[in-house]
Amino acid sequence: MTEFTKVIAVSEIPPQGRTMHFESTVEERIAIAARAKIPDVDSFAIELQLQFLPQSHILEIKGFGRAKITQVCVVTLEPFEAELNFDFDCQCLESERAKKWNNEMDSVEDYAQGGFEEVIDGKVDIGEIAVQEFILALDPYPHKPGARADLDAANQASGEDNPFSVLKSLKKQ
Repeated sequence: MTEFTKVIAVSEIPPQGRTMHFESTVEERIAIAARAKIPDVDSFAIELQLQFLPQSHILEIKGFGRAKITQVCVVTLEPFEAELNFDFDCQCLESERAKKWNNEMDSVEDYAQGGFEEVIDGKVDIGEIAVQEFILALDPYPHKPGARADLDAANQASGEDNPFSVLKSLKKQ
């Protein structure tokens, strides 16, 4: 079981496709925040369009996620709130077919295009896919708005020299 389990049966998706919307519970948001290693997730929701590609067994999922989160600024170490919007697009294939295709990828370019998410026992956990995409969309070095200006002002006020200020004299030569 994952933090945001939203398992759907592939057989229940009609030929014309299906649009779905999911919102997280408090418990799910706590678990997502712990997995993402951020202080808090205040809201987490996804909109999905599920559609089979023409004349194939490949399920395409196009999604859009929205989250209100609390992150820690890497400059000031202060928590701050932020909104994160992220898009994702993936393709799902029956487990055995997906494993075969993923194992046959020959080059770095094949891996860059990505493999298939696996449909296991006729089901796919679209919540897990969304959480993975959310974590990938997080800024690895979050900055509180105005943090850089605060740091520059603090350095100027304290009279600290920039370690690279010595290089300014070389520029004049």
